[in-house]
Amino acid sequence: MTKLNHSRKATTIAAALAAVVAVLGGVALAASGDESDGSGRSLVITAEAQRRTLTDSVTVKGTVGRVEQRQIVASAPADVTRVPVEDGTEVAAGSPLLSLDGRAAIAEEGEFPFFRSLDIGARGEDVRQLETILARAGFSPGTVDQSYTESTRTALAQWQARHSYPGATPERRETVTVSLAPSGGYAVGDRAAAAVTIEPPGVGIASANPELSIRSLAADAAEGSVATFRIDAEVVPDEALDVEVRLTSRSVDDADVVAPIGTFPLAIGQWSTTVTVPIRQDRLVEDDELLEVELVDGDGYQLDSGADTASTTIVDDDVPELTVSGGGRVAEGAVSTITVVADQAPTQALQVALGVTGDATAGRDYRSVEPVVLLPAGATSVSVPVTTLTDDTLEPDERVVVGLTTGAGQYRIGPAAIAVVTIAQAVGDAAVPTVRLRATSTSVQEGQPFPLVVSLDRPLTDELVLDLVYSGSAQEGQDYTPLGRVSVPAGQTSLALQVPTVQDDRVEPDRELVVALQAADRYRTASPSEGRTTIESDDLPELTIVAGAGSVGEGGGTSFRIVADQAPVEDISVAYQALGSATAGEDFDALTGTAILRAGQTSLDVPLLTLADDVQFEPTDMVVGHWPIRVGQVLVDQGDSVAAGTPLLSLTDSGLTVTLRATASDRTRLEPGQKVTVSLSGSTVEAEGIITELDETAQVDKETKEQFYEGTVDVAGLDAADGANVSIEVVLDQRDDALTVPIAAVRQNGSGDDVVRVLDLEAGGATEEVPVETGISEGSYIEVTSGLEGGEVVIVEVEDRP
Repeated sequence: MTKLNHSRKATTIAAALAAVVAVLGGVALAASGDESDGSGRSLVITAEAQRRTLTDSVTVKGTVGRVEQRQIVASAPADVTRVPVEDGTEVAAGSPLLSLDGRAAIAEEGEFPFFRSLDIGARGEDVRQLETILARAGFSPGTVDQSYTESTRTALAQWQARHSYPGATPERRETVTVSLAPSGGYAVGDRAAAAVTIEPPGVGIASANPELSIRSLAADAAEGSVATFRIDAEVVPDEALDVEVRLTSRSVDDADVVAPIGTFPLAIGQWSTTVTVPIRQDRLVEDDELLEVELVDGDGYQLDSGADTASTTIVDDDVPELTVSGGGRVAEGAVSTITVVADQAPTQALQVALGVTGDATAGRDYRSVEPVVLLPAGATSVSVPVTTLTDDTLEPDERVVVGLTTGAGQYRIGPAAIAVVTIAQAVGDAAVPTVRLRATSTSVQEGQPFPLVVSLDRPLTDELVLDLVYSGSAQEGQDYTPLGRVSVPAGQTSLALQVPTVQDDRVEPDRELVVALQAADRYRTASPSEGRTTIESDDLPELTIVAGAGSVGEGGGTSFRIVADQAPVEDISVAYQALGSATAGEDFDALTGTAILRAGQTSLDVPLLTLADDVQFEPTDMVVGHWPIRVGQVLVDQGDSVAAGTPLLSLTDSGLTVTLRATASDRTRLEPGQKVTVSLSGSTVEAEGIITELDETAQVDKETKEQFYEGTVDVAGLDAADGANVSIEVVLDQRDDALTVPIAAVRQNGSGDDVVRVLDLEAGGATEEVPVETGISEGSYIEVTSGLEGGEVVIVEVEDRP
């Protein structure tokens, strides 16, 4: 349909009166909505289809106010010793609200109020919340979890010291003696016991010039990570300290770590501070190295001579790159050697996985190749023999392909990853004897000979000289002595052999020794052609124990160090017992009685955490919430004595909260998350907000008996008095540039479809019913989503006139 401008439409409508009258049976037309009382019997009202913005919204009433969050009540009988806040005071996190018996109630960030007293052994989410708060304040409770441990109590004691909590009555000195118990996995040395004195608060320990110690927080650290040490004071210093730490390792230098430089601060009220040493990442395959640091004497503190150094082991994570070489063409019955080569020697024996393929058949054309070969520590290569077999069958060349396979992170595979052995065709020779070799013992004690038996399939007229090869994790000269010339005398079909093993005092793992027949032209080998045994080491590490500190303050911590003269080759469980005048569970955290000395480690620490009897947690110590929060009303005065359960003060939201009230029909159109505009009644003040809560259950107005639903609107920047009335407009939908007509122009035809009647002005005012689809409406207008293009003149209403 052709679009016309407004002036042309008005002219055309006026000119088309006669045609419209004819169409409508004598109707008088008032264009663009202007009424006419001419001589016709009816009045036609028209409108133009135009584009505008439509908004579908609902408006409900509400009020503004501050919502009370909760009341703080006394958890036990107490005296109110201080009240630093007043009604309406806005409190920030870290500020005190009041004090009970000298214990400040501190505002702390958290999710839910504390509801019970906490001490050693308590478990639950409230413990996790307490530990989170302590860790955030800089007092480490150890692992943040649901368990209240002595580490939790130590951190709480530091927090309470920061907030000047009252101390406890001094007690007597007590001792803890830890002694090693004998075991079959180790020997006990001369220093089998060590003792620590637990000093009571205020006795023998001065707050000035505190004694400092340092310890590692982990026994080992990987390359590329961070080694962490902790400096501990036996008492809280009364002035800030600068503590110097330096690197003392002989085997570790700047190429391995970023050495600690300068000093580390220990603040007033802090029991400890941490020292981090970044470890460099390199590509060098090397032994694990001992990283050791020590405290340097300085002003304002003294050193604990037994615990002024600490160490951790840098675990090397670099691996060698492996390639293979060798192979080539060999005759049937010959041996070809494949060599596995490492770009760097491993620091400990390396198991290399091999994959064997090709068109030759294992067991028929060649002896099966072991899928794993051992590259000894310190070696850069190892040989893998490929022993071919002879037979009486003429056959073409056949190939044995030996390749490296992945090593579970123990090595990298280089570009030369395979080697090929080609077995040249040959005719077998049956004129040589068949030799077998087997072991008669699968294990021998270190120093005992390894027995084997050689057998021939027939006796010979001359002696037969055999070639033996040795392999396995056992090292020649260290673990065994190879045999010299081995020969089977003429006329014999068997020979007993004994390979000597070496007795030493080294703590080492059991070693595997493999003795095999090497192929030769003088004989054939047949299965079994090798013997295996395990050389069992009977040497044990010798353990001693020393105390990390001669004394420690109540609530502080130290450790006992168990030292081995040699590192064990596998984890061993060390048993110990705690004796003395101190009582486990009352004066110190009960020791487990066992500790694990890891393979390759020469020491382990058994922590001793003493218990401060006066440190406990009450629910009113920390008032938890999302601060800042406003105090609603203070209900007690300084000097009041209160019983358990007595309300102390109330907390309200710091900002204003808008409470909406919706009818049942409006509630169906509302949901949390909708954006709203809040208008202050009797004012032009407006603010944007969002619905955060809505009741699912209706309430009943006591006066009108009508149902209603309440909700909460979060709004910022609304300047209003507590209790002010507001209107809340909720925009449910909005259409920008929507094509609209008056709602009265849309009606239904005989088929029940929505239609509008359109005046075709160019056709002299002829009318046409056009089917349409509609959308949202606002006021007297409705959206037309299809059927019209815009600019059409539609008939709104035809009124009968007298």
